Amino acid sequence: MKTDQKAASMNALSHAGAPTQPLQQTRVDVRIRDLVSRFELEHQFRNGNDQPIEALLTFPMPPDAAFLGLDAEIGGKRLAAKVIASGAAEERYGEALSEGDTAILVQTPEPGIVTLSLGNLMPGEAATVRLRFAARVPVAGSSAWFRLPTVLRPRYGEWSLEDFERPESDIAAEHPLTVAVEIEGLLHGSAMSCPSHAVQFEARASTTRISIPSAYLDRDVVLQFDLLAVPPPALDVIQHGDLFLANLTGPVPEKAATPGPMDLCLVLDGSGSMAGDAIMQSRDAVRAIAGLLGAEDRIQVLRFGSTLRPVFRRLMPCRSAVRQALDELAGSLEANLGGTEMGASLLRAAQDLGERRENRTRVVILVTDGAVQLRDLAGAREALAEAGIRVFVVAVGSSAGVEVLRPLAHGTGALIERSILGEPIDAAAARMARRARHPAPLPVTLSWPGGNAEVLPMTPVYPGDALEVAVVANARPTGPVVVQVGGTSHSLEARRPAGDDALLAILGQARYEAAGKGARQAIALAHGLLTRETSAILVHERAEEDRAGSLPLMVKVPSMMPAGMVAKAGPVRSMGSARVACSVPVPHPSMLKGGSSMDASFFDLDEPVFSRRPPDSFDFSEVPALVEAMVPALRTLIVRDDQPAATIHDLLGLLPAELKKAAESYFEHLRLHLHDSGTLVGLALAVFDGLGVKLADEEEVALALAVARYGELNVALPGAFPAQ
Repeated sequence: MKTDQKAASMNALSHAGAPTQPLQQTRVDVRIRDLVSRFELEHQFRNGNDQPIEALLTFPMPPDAAFLGLDAEIGGKRLAAKVIASGAAEERYGEALSEGDTAILVQTPEPGIVTLSLGNLMPGEAATVRLRFAARVPVAGSSAWFRLPTVLRPRYGEWSLEDFERPESDIAAEHPLTVAVEIEGLLHGSAMSCPSHAVQFEARASTTRISIPSAYLDRDVVLQFDLLAVPPPALDVIQHGDLFLANLTGPVPEKAATPGPMDLCLVLDGSGSMAGDAIMQSRDAVRAIAGLLGAEDRIQVLRFGSTLRPVFRRLMPCRSAVRQALDELAGSLEANLGGTEMGASLLRAAQDLGERRENRTRVVILVTDGAVQLRDLAGAREALAEAGIRVFVVAVGSSAGVEVLRPLAHGTGALIERSILGEPIDAAAARMARRARHPAPLPVTLSWPGGNAEVLPMTPVYPGDALEVAVVANARPTGPVVVQVGGTSHSLEARRPAGDDALLAILGQARYEAAGKGARQAIALAHGLLTRETSAILVHERAEEDRAGSLPLMVKVPSMMPAGMVAKAGPVRSMGSARVACSVPVPHPSMLKGGSSMDASFFDLDEPVFSRRPPDSFDFSEVPALVEAMVPALRTLIVRDDQPAATIHDLLGLLPAELKKAAESYFEHLRLHLHDSGTLVGLALAVFDGLGVKLADEEEVALALAVARYGELNVALPGAFPAQ
C-alpha cells in the first residue's frame, strides 16, 4: 500500500481502539539434505474484528537465506505469489486494497528482515500464508548447525524502515510455534542436540525426525550436529539459462606451521539490551578467550554502551597477571552502560591497536547481541577494512542480530559465530582465536576446463574451516576442476545434485550479493529472489459483493520479548565497574570519619557528585604541584591488595606533611568522599591520564582490577593541568 494509504489506515486505527491481534499460530517445516536446508514458515491469521484489517508482520530471516516461493489459502482458494520489481509490487498491492480485494505483499527492506502485509482480511475470515526459503548448513570444525531466527531483538537507534514496518516488542505478546524437522543424507545418524528447545527425536532407516511440539516465537531454533566424518570435497553444477552455477564445498586442513602473535582488542557490549542470557555468555567468552592467549600476544579490552570504558589504558602483553585480571573482570561484567554506540567503540578499537606491525596481526573480537542498526556500523566497517583490521564476532543471546553483524564480519574478511545459552562458548572462542592469528582469509582459485569461471565472494575461509564457494561459469566443465585453497589442491568431477531448486536459489542469492547495483534486479528476477529490488505479490480477486467497502484497519503484529532478555523500565544507570554517568548518592555524613579537618556538613546529598565544582574564589596556584606529588602515593595505593581497600583518607596519609593541608582543602572543595574506594580509583585515573603517567604492566593490571572491584567516580580536577 502507498504511504498515504498507510497513513489513512493508521489514522483509522488510532480512532478505533486496540484491535484483536490476528496471528494465531506459526508452523515451521524443515528438511535438511546433506548441507542444504529447505524450510517453510506457515503463518495462520484470523480477523477477530468487526471490519476488514491489514495485518503487518515483521520477522527475521537468516541473512544468507534464499527465497523459494509463497502461497496462501484465502477464502477457500489456494493462490501462488509472483516475484516482481518492488515498485510494481507496491503499486499492485495498493490497487488491490483500494478495489476491495485481498492481497499479500512480502518484502525484505533490509538483509535478514522480512515484512508481510496481508490486506483486506475480512471479519471472521482466516488466511494461511506459507513462505519457503533455502539456506546452507554451515560447518565449523567437526560440527554443523541449523539456525532459524524467530524474533527480532529490540535495536538501539532509529530503524531505516517505514513506521508501519518497524517491529515493536510487547512483553505481553504470545505467538505459538511448532517445528518439524526431517534430516537425510550426510547428517542422518549424526549425534544431535537442540540447545534452544526441548525436542522429540525419531530415528528411521534413512531419515531422522525432530519435532518441537510446543514453543513460541521468542528465540532462535538451533540444531547442532556432530559430524561422523569430515565431508569430502564436492562440486555440484547446475545449468541456469546460458550460465552454469556451481556449489563447491570441502574441508580446509589446518596448517602445520603455527601463526604468529596478534594484537587483539576485545570489544564487549555492556548495553542494556545485553541484560539476561547475553551478558552471562559474554562473561564466558571473556574467560575462554583469555585462556587462549600467549605471552607474545597483546590485548586491550573495551566495554561500551552509550559511552566507552577501556579496561586498560594501552595494549597489554598477555602475561599471567593480565589473563588472571581478565578472568576476574569477566565476573564483574554487567549490562549497565545504557545504549549501544557500537560504531564508535570499533573506531576506538582501531585507534588502540595502532599502526600495523610486521609479523603481528591486528584483530578485533566483538562480543555482542547485535541490537544495533545496520547503517550505524557502515562507517566503522569501511574504516576497519581499509586499515586491514578484521572484526570477528561472537554473537550471544537467544536472538542475536546476526542480520546486522554478519555484514560487519564478512566486510572485514572475518567470520561470525553464534552461541546461545546452553551452547559451550569455548569452541567458538577457540575457532575465533585460531582464525585471528592468520593474517587474512585464504584465497580460492580454480581451473575450469572448457570454459571461464568466476569464484563469487561468500563466507571467508581460514585453515581448519569448511570451504563454501559459489562459482559462475559459461560452460559445463569438460574435465576435472582443480581447486586450490591455502596450499591444498582438490581435483573434482562435476556432479548433478538432486533436488537442485534449493541449491539453485542459494547460488542465485550469491550471484545477487556479488553483483553491482545495476545488475542486481535482473539477477533477482531471474532467480525469483526476495531482495530490496524485488517483492512477492499475491492478489485474491473477490466477487463484487465480497469486496471491502473501505480501507482496512492496520493491525501490527507485535513481536514477543526475546527469551532470556531482561526488560528494564526507565534509563539504565552506569554503576559498578564503570565510570559513573548518572546521579550517584553520596554516603551519609555519619560515614565520614578519621584523620581529616573536613566537616561532613558541607555535603549536599541532593546534588550529583560529578556536577560539583570548587567555588570561583578557590586558589588553584598550588594544585599542579600537589597533583604531581600525588602520583607516587597513588601508584602505591593502586597496587596495594590488602583489605580494606584504599581510600583518599589513605592517600592523605602518604602525602608529605607540608602538602597535606593543601590536599585536604582541595579535596574539600571538590566534595570528594574520603572513605570511598571508587573515589580514589576515579582520582587516580584523572591524575594518571591528565599527567600522561605511564604505568608499569603490573600497575596497569592493578588499576583495571581496582575499577572492576570498586567502581570509579568520574573525578574532574580543575586547575591541575594548566598546560591543557
